[in-house]
Amino acid sequence: EGARVHKVKEAHQCLESGEHDDFKQDIEYILSTMKGDSSANIKCLSAISLARKCVSPEFRQFIRSEGLVSNVFKGLAEAANDQVT
Repeated sequence: EGARVHKVKEAHQCLESGEHDDFKQDIEYILSTMKGDSSANIKCLSAISLARKCVSPEFRQFIRSEGLVSNVFKGLAEAANDQVT
């Protein structure tokens, strides 16, 4: 008899896992560019990118399920503190 493979994911599970990884990388990058020494232009572009991603119900659910809502608002507040002169 052939060898049995255990714990094989279904196709939809692979897609969800990949989507989760994409969302995680996206939010980490966006939040990292909203703080620190990033220019005001980069912070604005990151805020716009975040807003575009938040149109997706799956992305919003990811943010809630990962407990990142407060991090998102903190990042937006920090980005807003950098006033353009």
